[in-house]
Amino acid sequence: MNTSMRVQPSPHTRRRGISVLLTLSAVTAALGVPGMAAAQEPSGPTASVPPIRWGACPKAAPPYPDPSPRAQCGTVEVPLDWSKPKGPKTGIFVARYRATDPTRRIGVLMSNPGGPGAAGSDDALYADDPISGYSAAMLQRFDMIGFDPRGIGRSGAADCDETILDSIPAAPATRPSSSGCAL
Repeated sequence: MNTSMRVQPSPHTRRRGISVLLTLSAVTAALGVPGMAAAQEPSGPTASVPPIRWGACPKAAPPYPDPSPRAQCGTVEVPLDWSKPKGPKTGIFVARYRATDPTRRIGVLMSNPGGPGAAGSDDALYADDPISGYSAAMLQRFDMIGFDPRGIGRSGAADCDETILDSIPAAPATRPSSSGCAL
């Protein structure tokens, strides 16, 4: 088996591997199911999406190390409420670590470690970390992208409307079996 593209062993390897596999699975499912991608296309005119303005990343708060000097950061403005795309916006923090060999670059690996509460930007901010980062072979061939989901890390806060709690359907009631146990 070719191991030159494997992630270096670290405590974060399993988490990173699972996040990459889930992302690839979602993309494969969306592209592989006929009509799935077409169902996602908007029916009316779409607004242009401004490009991310990449710049220097913020320094880390002590005692954490500063991000890699190769990392770049930006913010993507998204609707606070997706049902109101022209309404108030919130910022999603995005980080990237560009491929070290652009001539051999394959593409992008986007990571979201899942959660709850995990900042995904660290995968790009510390991509070249010798202990928990990616292998040199992967860094040569891929741009590493990470983001902090809404309300996590450096992204905009998520304020929840507790007044809607009563309108959220509850789990269906269970019925007891003849033995008295719930089914």
